[in-house]
Amino acid sequence: NGETYTSYELVRETISDASLVVIDGKDQLDEQQLPGYLAGAPKNELYLKKNGTAAFDVNFTNLTDARIGLRALNGTACTVTISNGSGTPKTVQVTSATEQYVSLKPLLMSGSSSTITVTNGGDGILSITRLMTTSDTAPSTPSGAPRRYLSVGPNTAQVALETVEMLNADIAIDEETVETASTDDGTVTITLQTGEDAETIVIRDADGNVVDPDSIEFTIDEEGVKNWTIVLTESESGEYTYTLQAEYENGYTGNAEPTTVTVTVSFPEPEDTSIGGRLDKIKGFFERLIEFIRRIIKLFR
Repeated sequence: NGETYTSYELVRETISDASLVVIDGKDQLDEQQLPGYLAGAPKNELYLKKNGTAAFDVNFTNLTDARIGLRALNGTACTVTISNGSGTPKTVQVTSATEQYVSLKPLLMSGSSSTITVTNGGDGILSITRLMTTSDTAPSTPSGAPRRYLSVGPNTAQVALETVEMLNADIAIDEETVETASTDDGTVTITLQTGEDAETIVIRDADGNVVDPDSIEFTIDEEGVKNWTIVLTESESGEYTYTLQAEYENGYTGNAEPTTVTVTVSFPEPEDTSIGGRLDKIKGFFERLIEFIRRIIKLFR
């Protein structure tokens, strides 16, 4: 009938405390650690300390939107990263103690469940309250039970741990180590260093097109730093600008801006093989020979 329904699910009501997936830093809290972490929060809210992560599955079936309720306890700002474990995470600033809703729709796949992680990167305490969903389908089943779109599955914790590892990956290019060189046959060499988690370097030309290099290799030193050597070839003389972006294994690039380098390629002037060119070459030879003989004569006078 075209009517839109809105429903709410409290995170700590829909998901039991024993089933909650909470990661403190990079380590998942077990059933002995969870009660202490949850202590002090109301039973209908989940508090996340700095570098804390909560994970849950959202079923985006028959939904038009799904929004997570967040608030900054005591109004202390929180930088919140929301991710589905791949692609580009969503970063929002939560600055108010008043509940605000952040759409998860860009991170969800229609007709299926996605594991969503919410990470507090700020100094304040982040409160996760409830999931608000909108749908064209009635919010209750034929039996009268409310439809639930929030859950924790058997793979939620593993996906969450992998996501936290991705968000903390050391992939940035150290711009101070970037060096370029070119030879007169059009070969361009770029060397640089990245963190140990960089899986590849994506090169783009000045128009944003991906450049396929002749070779791209790296070595790892004792400190885990990756030393990259990129070789590519240009066919004409000129000034070439490239942007370099380090990527994690799933294409994640973190918050680092691409690094830009400019290289000048110069080919030697082609030899003039015309009759006039050859005569000029012979003339030049004899001029140099005569000049050499003059210097010898002058030397023995």
